[in-house]
Amino acid sequence: MASYDAVVVGAGLSGAVMARQLAEEGGWRVLVVEGKSHIAGHCYDSATADGIYLHHYGPHIFHTDNRSVYTYLSRFCHWRPYRHRVLAEVDRRLIPLPFNLNSLEILYPRAEAERLVQRLLHHYGDGQRISILELRQSGEPQLGELAERIYQKLFRGYSRKQWGLDPDLLSAEVIARVPLVVSRDDDYFADQWQGIPVSGYSKMVEKILDHPLLECRLNTAMSSLIELNIETGVCLLEDKAFAGQIIYTGMVDALFGYCYGVLPYRTLRLETQRIAQSEQEVAVVNYPQRFSYTRTTQFGHFVDSVGGGDLLMREYPEPFIPGLREGEIPFYPVFTDQNRDLFSRYEQLA
Repeated sequence: MASYDAVVVGAGLSGAVMARQLAEEGGWRVLVVEGKSHIAGHCYDSATADGIYLHHYGPHIFHTDNRSVYTYLSRFCHWRPYRHRVLAEVDRRLIPLPFNLNSLEILYPRAEAERLVQRLLHHYGDGQRISILELRQSGEPQLGELAERIYQKLFRGYSRKQWGLDPDLLSAEVIARVPLVVSRDDDYFADQWQGIPVSGYSKMVEKILDHPLLECRLNTAMSSLIELNIETGVCLLEDKAFAGQIIYTGMVDALFGYCYGVLPYRTLRLETQRIAQSEQEVAVVNYPQRFSYTRTTQFGHFVDSVGGGDLLMREYPEPFIPGLREGEIPFYPVFTDQNRDLFSRYEQLA
């Protein structure tokens, strides 16, 4: 296309959907720029010869309570029904996550477990999802002790590995997201629509980007095409003035050349091996106490049937340092109050 109405930086889910909407609903000509050699961002996957889809950046499970989201994506894929279950190894025993009444009965002696179950049902009601922070502040000594035990055995060790920080240094919202479910339902997500694209996430994103008004360039850094002048607000696209819209889905500190400093991220070292037979009863197992990795994923659980072995991935969290190792990717922003303040400065600049 000779000219563009918009440039979308990033061909992950966010960038692909926004580009499609601009082209389909607005009739805009859109250039999608992607620095990686593939589309679909962290959802990028590919199939092995025996039909297992490897999620190259760790497991991704689609789940939503929003009917319009489900309906929209269903235009571009068929779904394999899948209900996600996660186990955590605590004191060498496997318990369901999120922590629920079944988890409680595995960790506690029977009589004590029954008392705690009754206290939870009385205080919150059947089926409620509450945060560990709420449980700590319940005013009930027994429930407060339960919250502390969950925090110490499940959250503290996992967080230290995941974030490289003591969890007390993280923003309060991080621990506020850790739930306890007053239920015996072992599903990890409570959303109505859940599943895995039958032909994979990459194929789904490929179809989203398949529109005559869209052009996608891979292996293309934004800086090789676009020049932003922070002081004047002037934008150049391939050395020519560009008055269209730019939608940016990458790291905001990188967009502005780290002018206020680097926003800390964590990355993952992912190690995948072929295994001869199933090693775990669910797709994902977390390890808050043992090992230097945080979790393992066995990808065969995401497909209907697997013959002749499987793929097992281990995740080792590490600090992300821009430019240190070629191809290293930022995964998780580190949520501390100090980092939020730094982000807000970049947000204002944007």
